Amino acid sequence: MSGTSLDGVDFALCRFTSDNKFELIQAKTIAYPSSWLLKLDESINLSGKDLITLDHDYGRYLGELISDFTKSCKEPIDLISSHGHTVFHEPQNGFTLQIGNINDIYAHTNIPVINDFRSLDVSASGTGAPLVPIGDLILFPNRVCLNLGGIANISYQSNSQMIAYDVCPFNLLLNHYAQELGFLFDKDGELAKSGEVNLSLLEKLEQIEFYKESLPKSLDKSWIQKTYIPLIDQFNISVVDKLRTIIIHYLNRLNALNIKGKWLVTGGGANNKFFVDLLQEKNELEVINLDLVDFKEAIIFAFLGLRRLQNEPTTLKSVTGAHQDIVSGVVLGDVQHLY
Repeated sequence: MSGTSLDGVDFALCRFTSDNKFELIQAKTIAYPSSWLLKLDESINLSGKDLITLDHDYGRYLGELISDFTKSCKEPIDLISSHGHTVFHEPQNGFTLQIGNINDIYAHTNIPVINDFRSLDVSASGTGAPLVPIGDLILFPNRVCLNLGGIANISYQSNSQMIAYDVCPFNLLLNHYAQELGFLFDKDGELAKSGEVNLSLLEKLEQIEFYKESLPKSLDKSWIQKTYIPLIDQFNISVVDKLRTIIIHYLNRLNALNIKGKWLVTGGGANNKFFVDLLQEKNELEVINLDLVDFKEAIIFAFLGLRRLQNEPTTLKSVTGAHQDIVSGVVLGDVQHLY
């Protein structure tokens, strides 16, 4: 799993049982070297040929990382589920693109691979996102699941139906402004904590049109960069004031949902102590072990790969707006013995 915040590649070795229980056997995050951070960050600006080249280069890179990871595993690997890295996600225009070519991953590992979990849902008039809700529903039932990655998304059950959507950006903006101060990210939210809220900026953020759109809806990295950053940079205020104002904006967006129940908060943003402490003032948060906080998405993508093999839906029409629940994912390699 590689998220939009570019923290690194997450690996999760999981075992699933027939009663939908799971065990996280081993997990690891490999941070991107600066060369790959630059390549992935600039991928949206590439020509067609250069993007195809990057797709294959990144597939080979993932294949090498996976091979190294499997060498440390004490158990054989049946299947690789690879989300890849999102370059474009524009369901309103009928497409989504995650790079990390499946052929290169398979050639380097010789282990069956499933990828491209979003495209079929988009082709069926869905948003292709978020994908984790079906995992939330089955593996983490009776919870409000909030994932704080590059983008904040939420899923919960309402009247026996699963509801899920992107709420607002998260680490995409926080990391951008922390990096202006020379930090990769705002550790524990200390930079934001030291700033002051700018009410004029806060008001402008609250008025962004995305928040008025009806469900289903999802956010795209390039759209966030084109919409939020120019707006924020209109204000001649300190970077820490921008960070504090962004944090309060996120808090407003989530508290406005007024969803009752126990909130399971995961993703890299769950380590932002300043934000989580503020969120806890109005919501009941569930304390879980650190591995689950950091690797929940990777666990769920492993589960999506299993469901694809079982010909069970991997996306829910109540979440994405597709014509029907979709069994999605491209399979490469001999998987007959796994069915």
